[in-house]
Amino acid sequence: MIYVLWAAVLFFAGSWTLGLLMNPRMRLKSTIVTVLYWWICVGFAATSQFSPWHLLWLMPLSLVVPMLFMMAGSVVVIFIASAIIIGPAIGALLYFGGA
Repeated sequence: MIYVLWAAVLFFAGSWTLGLLMNPRMRLKSTIVTVLYWWICVGFAATSQFSPWHLLWLMPLSLVVPMLFMMAGSVVVIFIASAIIIGPAIGALLYFGGA
C-alpha cells in the first residue's frame, strides 16, 4: 500500500514540476510555491523524518494555503507568508516524530 502512496505523491509532484518547466501558463506564483513545499515535504518523508502518510494532508494544505496569499507579492513573499501556516505543521511532525 505504501508503494501506491509514493506513486501518487511522485506523480503529482513530478507532473506539476514538469508543468512548471514546460508550460509558461502554469507558472503562477502560488503554483511555484506549492511545488516547492511538495518537494520539501517529499524530502522529509523520503528521509524518514515523518511518515509518508502525512503527505495525504500536507500536500492539499500546501496547495490551498499559497492560493490564499497569492496577492501578497513575489514568490518569496508568498513562500514566507505560507510558512506561517505550513511551517508549524511540518515542524510539529518533525518535533514529535510524526509516526
